[in-house]
Amino acid sequence: MHNNVLQGLGILIISLCVPPSVHAQFDPEFMESHSARVIAKGVGNTRVSSGFLWKNSEHVVTSLHGVPGGSNITVECLGVKRKATVEQTFARADLILLRVKGLPNGCKPFTESDHRKPAPYTSLWTYGHHAGARSATSRMFVKGYAKIERLDTLVSGAPLRAIKSFGMPATDLDIYYVEGGLLPGYSGGPVVDKNRQLIGIVDGGLNKGQSAYNWVIPAKYLDDLTSSLTSEIPPQVAQSSQRHFSTGIDEIDEKTVVAFEEEGQKYAFVLTKTQSMAELAATADDAEGVDQLLKVFAPPANQTAAEALSFDIYQEQELGLIIAVPAGQGLRFGDDGEGDMWLLSEGNDTTNGFTGIRFAHSSFSDVTDDLGNIVPPSSADFFQNLVTSIIIDCNDPGITYCALDSKNMRMIDFGGGAKILRMGTTTYDFSGKAESYDYYSIAVKGSSVFGAQARIQTEDNADAGIFPCLNSETQITCPDTSAARQQLSQLIGAHLTSFSGLAVRADQRVVETQFIYDNTRDNQSTIFIPYYEGESDVLKFFNTRGKEWKVYVDNQEVGFATEYSRDANDVILQYGDSFYFSIPISGGQYYQSTADNQWAPAGIITPQYSE
Repeated sequence: MHNNVLQGLGILIISLCVPPSVHAQFDPEFMESHSARVIAKGVGNTRVSSGFLWKNSEHVVTSLHGVPGGSNITVECLGVKRKATVEQTFARADLILLRVKGLPNGCKPFTESDHRKPAPYTSLWTYGHHAGARSATSRMFVKGYAKIERLDTLVSGAPLRAIKSFGMPATDLDIYYVEGGLLPGYSGGPVVDKNRQLIGIVDGGLNKGQSAYNWVIPAKYLDDLTSSLTSEIPPQVAQSSQRHFSTGIDEIDEKTVVAFEEEGQKYAFVLTKTQSMAELAATADDAEGVDQLLKVFAPPANQTAAEALSFDIYQEQELGLIIAVPAGQGLRFGDDGEGDMWLLSEGNDTTNGFTGIRFAHSSFSDVTDDLGNIVPPSSADFFQNLVTSIIIDCNDPGITYCALDSKNMRMIDFGGGAKILRMGTTTYDFSGKAESYDYYSIAVKGSSVFGAQARIQTEDNADAGIFPCLNSETQITCPDTSAARQQLSQLIGAHLTSFSGLAVRADQRVVETQFIYDNTRDNQSTIFIPYYEGESDVLKFFNTRGKEWKVYVDNQEVGFATEYSRDANDVILQYGDSFYFSIPISGGQYYQSTADNQWAPAGIITPQYSE
């Protein structure tokens, strides 16, 4: 894998093998002309929803929960605003039909809908106004799979009780479960398939840990709306919760949306909600893993205080990627202080280098096995080779070495090509002092990978943070619990990194806590082999695994070489397209290629074996 994938040991988000763009099937002009923005002004409160014209140019459909009774209602289409009145309501499906006159001729209605349920993983689109913004944007998501698609079968506990208490939509109503976030402001928006057929209406999502159960109201209920005999708005609409629905009341700003472009891929992470540790620990897609982290790391941070932590949940708009960061810590895209551009969520204490969470787009597509073959994310061996690569990458011969934290290693297979690896590594100097702890959460969904890596460090102050107490048999609570809590929050944030839609498969998952990875070379007893030049301590080559060798100049890593050929005594390394080294395996004179394809003596190297 590329050396820069894991360098810096911060937090890393990787989306790889991004699916080919499907927006060629999306017609923005069509959606804009058929869609509307609905503003409902009440006493001290303004709700903003999305909507669409239905059957004729005077009827607009939106979500009932976004239009409290007694509101002054305005509909906007193609930049023109007109007053609207309530025509009919159908509370069971959370729908309202508005009457509006005088919209521009360019505003066109949907005249028919498709009542057939889309097949699982069908691409779907909506068009709406995130957080009430005047400018509309598209959202692409996919039809998810659930055996029975009703709220009372998808969810249970407090989230289901909240919807039942609210009274709409009915929890026994047929819905479409979808994967991919339905963001605040999209409620009431039209949902179409690749043929521009109207198949449903955006409604909302119930919290499920850092993710959510997102649902769409099927278009078949539009018939019930237009045949309804009532225009009554239930009184509870005035108290509808944004935690359950997709209405928007705030304008977008730099704190709620962090957008950037890297390597030609555009990203926009949207702040969707803030949740307490108690809520996340109870309902996350790997709640047991959260409990395990708390069991190990919370006591030094004061267990009660640790459980009071809360997290801001951000979701990437196109790919359904989910990030959790300590509440109020925020995100920014910029230089991490070490010359690299990252999406950063930084801790307050950086006494001994970067602490917190940092994200970057890079590629995992070249993860290789011990023979140098590319291992795709869908492979059963992907995580095994990834773990090995991580361990290799954080070893620095003669300076530091890494140890795997087996207590916090978990692999969760949700089925259907969805799986998550969670693991920790501790980096030690050669005196045995722990320098840092890195925690990873790496999710695979089909051919896409999304990973997080959080770092906590030791500090100059021996009493600061978690480290002084983790291995102590006498200290249960650290002297500085505030620093320990902040470090704990970084680890939990990384753990909660995921794809949307995995939580719904929680009852199908298989959890492995014993994970085999390759830390040897050619079945020998040696673990990694550094080669030093001459009699000095200048590192030249580091045979990390199989056919993979790191190359150094003046103790600074400059790249990777791969084995071109090998016999019992020598190995030929290829560095770049046409540069070669000839290495004696047991040490001695090594050679490098010249421009005229000859071998020239380059120096004497000595291997340092470790048992």
